[in-house]
Amino acid sequence: MIDDELKALLEAMRAETAAAREENAATRAEVRSETAAIRTDLRSESAVIRAENAAAHEETRRLADVTAEHAQKRFELLVETVQLINEKFDAAVVRLDQKIDGTAAETQGLIRFSHDGLHRRVSALEAARGTKK
Repeated sequence: MIDDELKALLEAMRAETAAAREENAATRAEVRSETAAIRTDLRSESAVIRAENAAAHEETRRLADVTAEHAQKRFELLVETVQLINEKFDAAVVRLDQKIDGTAAETQGLIRFSHDGLHRRVSALEAARGTKK
C-alpha cells in the first residue's frame, strides 16, 4: 500500500512539475514577446531621439555661425573705429607739434628782440658812462 501511495504521490508531483513547466514556458514566451516589443519601441524611440538630436545639433551649429558672423562684423566695426580715432589722434599730434614749434619760434623771437633791446640800452648806458668819465 505504501508503494501505491508513493506512486500516486510521485505521479501527482510529476503532473504538478509538468504543469509548472508549461506555465514557465508560457511565462517565458510572454516575457520574450514583451521584451521584443520593448526592444522595437526602444529602437524606434532611439531613432526619433537621434533625428531630433541631429536637428538640434544643426540648429545649434547654424546659430553659432550666425553669432560668429555677427561678432566678426562688430569686430570689423571696432577696427574701423580704432583706425579713425588713431587718424584723429595723429592729426591732433601734428597740430600740437606745429603749434608748439610756432610758439617756440615766437618765444625765441621775443627773447631775441628783448635781448637786442636790452643790449642796446646797456650799450647806450655804457657809452654814456664812458663819456661822462
